Amino acid sequence: MVAGVHPTAQLEPIGTYAIVDLGTLGGTSSEASGVNLLGDVAGASMMVSGRQHAFLFRGGRLMDLWTLIGGISSYATAVADTGMVVGYSDIDLYGFGIPGGIEGFVWQNGAMKSLGALWCPCSSSRRYGTSRAFAVNNAGLIVGGSLAMTHGHGQFTQAFMFQTNRMDDVGSWEDGRASSSTAFGINDLGEIAA
Repeated sequence: MVAGVHPTAQLEPIGTYAIVDLGTLGGTSSEASGVNLLGDVAGASMMVSGRQHAFLFRGGRLMDLWTLIGGISSYATAVADTGMVVGYSDIDLYGFGIPGGIEGFVWQNGAMKSLGALWCPCSSSRRYGTSRAFAVNNAGLIVGGSLAMTHGHGQFTQAFMFQTNRMDDVGSWEDGRASSSTAFGINDLGEIAA
C-alpha cells in the first residue's frame, strides 16, 4: 500500500508504453538487462555461432561489445547515463596452466577492459580470478561479486566496488563471520545494495 492513498482509490495510469524489438546480433534471441535515462539498453544477444555477446542498443542500433581478450561469450548487465556499460565475459586459458574463467568488465568509448578480481588461485596474476560486474552509477563506481580468499576461511564470493583501476572488497557481515556477498546495485550517492 502506498502511504497517503486510500486502498480503494483509483490510480490514474502514468502514461502509455511502446514495446521496441531490439533485434539480435544474428542469432535467435536477445535479452535486455539494463537501461539508462537516455534510452540506451544493455544486455546480451545470441550470435549466428550460438555464442552470446554483450550489446549496447543506442540510437536504434544494436552494437556488439565483443568479449574480453580470449573470450568467446559476454553479458552486459547495466548501463550508466554516461554510456559506461558493465557486465562479465569469459576469458581463455591464457598461460600459467590455469583454465579460463569469468571476469567483470567495463566498456566505454568502444573499448572493453577487465576489472580483474579480488583473488586468484595463482600467485602470479589476478588475470585468472573470477568476478562479475552487475551495476554502475553515473560517477563510474562499479559493483558486483568476486571470488576472494578470506583470512583462512577458504574461498567466498565477496561484494566489490571498482573505481579508478582498483577493486575493493566491500565485505559481508560486520561481526567477522565468513559468508558470501554480492553487490547488485549502486546509486549516485554511492549506496550499495548487496
